[in-house]
Amino acid sequence: VYSVDISSVAGGNDSVVVQLNYQGNWGWYWAVDDMKIVETDDFDIKLQGIAWGTDGAYGTRLPYSYVPNDQVAPINFAGITKNIGVNDITDAVFSANIAGGIYSGSSNPSFVASASSDTLECSNTFTPSGSVVNHTVDFNVSTSAGEIDTSNNSVASIQLNINDFIYARDMDTVLGSISNSGEGFEVGNVFDIFGSRTIGAIDSYIAPSSEPGSEVFAKLYYIDPSTGDFVFMSESDAYYLTSADLGQKLTLSLQYPQVLDANSSYLAVISSYGDGGTTNDLVVSTSGSSAAQTTFYFDHTDQTWYYTTSTPMVRMNFNPTYFTNLSEINDFDISIFPNPAYDELNITNSMLGDEIIITDCSGKVISELIASSINENISLQNLNSGFYFLSIIRSGHQINKRFIIK
Repeated sequence: VYSVDISSVAGGNDSVVVQLNYQGNWGWYWAVDDMKIVETDDFDIKLQGIAWGTDGAYGTRLPYSYVPNDQVAPINFAGITKNIGVNDITDAVFSANIAGGIYSGSSNPSFVASASSDTLECSNTFTPSGSVVNHTVDFNVSTSAGEIDTSNNSVASIQLNINDFIYARDMDTVLGSISNSGEGFEVGNVFDIFGSRTIGAIDSYIAPSSEPGSEVFAKLYYIDPSTGDFVFMSESDAYYLTSADLGQKLTLSLQYPQVLDANSSYLAVISSYGDGGTTNDLVVSTSGSSAAQTTFYFDHTDQTWYYTTSTPMVRMNFNPTYFTNLSEINDFDISIFPNPAYDELNITNSMLGDEIIITDCSGKVISELIASSINENISLQNLNSGFYFLSIIRSGHQINKRFIIK
């Protein structure tokens, strides 16, 4: 929605003609519609939208619509406010509220000049309780200046679902879709982890326009805080879409559950190798918008990561029902040191016959060996600096450790 002040030309006239002149070679000029000419009130403050979310390790405030109760953290609310009146407003206040006295937040009274915008942030955050509950958050902007029209002072409420297992950034209502016209791609969201937890599956919503028979995967990446690189951790087995999956939620178990560290960030995606553009192949539902560089799309045709501002309905699922290859994993009691490592990595509590695998950040196997003692030492002298994964496989079960070589 775009507004133009035409008072210098139209003011004082009883007849006004508006002409649209598109300048350029191509564009969406034909989609300009729903125009109206309105008389500007002396005082009129408008709430254009909200900016909200939780500050975490990733460094960008991320909004979560579904939050596992052990990932609860303070939530910030702010209102994107515009003064569409003739006069300046000196005391605009943005507020966010949850009924029942659960939360009431407001910004400090702020000056907003005529025809200008400002983002007003609540001075207090909201930290949900750890219980399973759904909160409805209402938003409003106000002024004591005496507005005639207050119909534009609020926007739609949002829902915050505090639950046991699901971590989501989408708004839970399908609003669009994203694909690669039948070519291979990956798409998903960044998640901050506030409390260490094991993940066993990734959920995604499959758009109705997807092609039955498409081969799809879920993948999990660790985000290197020093470089921003996506470090491959695990993926699901291949799954082939059926007609019953179209328009539905699909849960894909990771081949090996992964322990996510507190104060770290991860990227969860759904992916497909595509069918060369013969059909739509995989199409992923989207819901809501993402800030730049917080939702990512990997195009297999040029092997490049891009960001997208459409939020794919791709979620983390911590339900232990989907843990595979996890039984007895806690009995491993494996530890590694030093970390960061230099010339050598020491493994404690390994067992004779354990399969030990080292992979780099791309998932490439660097080294494989069979443990010969309860405390195994591995030489690292031929490896470059960077992030690596150590996998211990015992009796069909696997545990993974991440370490750094300097």
